Amino acid sequence: MPEEKLTVFDTCLKITSKFEGASFDTVTGNFDGQGMSLGILQWNINQGTFRAYILNHLDLLMFDYFPVPITPLYSMDNSTSMAWVKDVVLDMNGNVKPEWNDAFKRFLTESSVINLQKRACDKYFHRAKEICGILGFTHENKRAMAFSFDIAVQSWSLGIDRPEANHSQADSITQIYGVDNYMLWNGLEMSEEQQILIIAAHLRALKCKPEWRNVFFTRKCTIALGLGIVNKEKHDFRKLFTES
Repeated sequence: MPEEKLTVFDTCLKITSKFEGASFDTVTGNFDGQGMSLGILQWNINQGTFRAYILNHLDLLMFDYFPVPITPLYSMDNSTSMAWVKDVVLDMNGNVKPEWNDAFKRFLTESSVINLQKRACDKYFHRAKEICGILGFTHENKRAMAFSFDIAVQSWSLGIDRPEANHSQADSITQIYGVDNYMLWNGLEMSEEQQILIIAAHLRALKCKPEWRNVFFTRKCTIALGLGIVNKEKHDFRKLFTES
């Protein structure tokens, strides 16, 4: 039987979760300064997204297999939660202790928690529809929706006006974010749609902190062109956008 084609939602989730290197049971430590990140979209402690999207919707007393109860995370602010996680959950190197890693993996694969993860992804998808509309594309456009979904997950808002297509400008932009990617991108045909997305990615990246601009842009441009290197990993999504 032929492989079932991915829906727009599935395409969005597949691409962004690939960038995040995550699945529903993924648990990562403090390698990026977020304290701990969990689940398919790596909701984290530092920004409070794990509490907002997951913990606040559960009765944590039902999950009694953690080394110590995680109920304090209900009421802590982000900075206090970070301190608690560093003190209780992480080892001296910022990695999740084995017993905590096992407990959180079990927690993340509880049916109720998986459903919450899916519901939280749906929130980003609805936000992506708004961003996609601002950029002038329909919600059936897989490339534009994947681009918008990744913005929603990373930044929530677009924060710029829709740019006009400009091949020369888009080509110039692709040259300033690293030679390895430019070698992949140079010579690829760019539709007007892709030009708009590339320029939008650059303008939005300029609103990020300088240390995050490169990875922000390369993620978005990899979606726009379907090909790219993000955090030293090569991605090729072109087939996802040509499926009917």
